[in-house]
Amino acid sequence: AFIRVFITFLAFIPTMLIMKQTVVVKTGGIGYIIGAGACLLAYALLFFKGLSVGLSGIGGVIVTTISPLFAYLIGVITK
Repeated sequence: AFIRVFITFLAFIPTMLIMKQTVVVKTGGIGYIIGAGACLLAYALLFFKGLSVGLSGIGGVIVTTISPLFAYLIGVITK
């Protein structure tokens, strides 16, 4: 999991350089960043716990079907 996140981080660097974008966090966005970080932390902890306890095949099906559904619902609710 660390390698996957690290490779994603490294891929963002050339993308940001090519697009000439900088990372700017406004004061109102800090709460959203902390909330998103807490959700990602909970997701990662529960995902790895589920892999050690349950069947990984069933977990893979649940993750790939429910994650987009939750992302859509959160997008609709916060709009």
